[in-house]
Amino acid sequence: MRSSYTVRLSQRDFAKAVDVTTHAFRNYAFLQYLTPQTDARMRFARWFCTSCIRYGQLYGRVDTNSTVNGVAVWLTPGRTTLTPWRLLRSGFISAPIHVHVQSLKRFILSNSHMEHEHKRFADKHHWYLMALGVDPQYQGQGVGSQIIQPVLELADAQHEQCYLETQTERNSQFYERHGFKIMSQKTMPDSEMTIFAMVRKPKL
Repeated sequence: MRSSYTVRLSQRDFAKAVDVTTHAFRNYAFLQYLTPQTDARMRFARWFCTSCIRYGQLYGRVDTNSTVNGVAVWLTPGRTTLTPWRLLRSGFISAPIHVHVQSLKRFILSNSHMEHEHKRFADKHHWYLMALGVDPQYQGQGVGSQIIQPVLELADAQHEQCYLETQTERNSQFYERHGFKIMSQKTMPDSEMTIFAMVRKPKL
């Protein structure tokens, strides 16, 4: 990992980035909550990751490393609101085509909660870490830390907050090591999935 370096995702590596994040998220708590059916989850994960990365390319920045074994999707200050038009352009509006009705209901419910907490805790101008995925075989080797560091440093230099949601205690502990603090946590109905809303204040 030390021989790799952080870069912005190129269109040439888009497909590989989708593959990496799909495998990173296929057994993630959030996708297990949305699609309990194992056979449907991989297909859903691929659609979700494709739309997420495309959204980041359109309205933020997508960072990776030179070997593309991790991807960080950031939305830039002033563009952190997930508007219907932006969701349409990135492919998220096609959700009914890709998910079961029950999964769609859960998606809407969880997204509504995350939007509420986002508005509640984040400053008007902030960076939003929409997604961070690392190839499972490279997890625990510093890849995630490496690819989020450039924006954390930029946010510090610009005196701006960073905001994110995550769905496991292990991930929340990872982000705490990078200066984020838990602002709220909520377990979604009829599930064991907890959504952590986290904020990182700029270092002076």
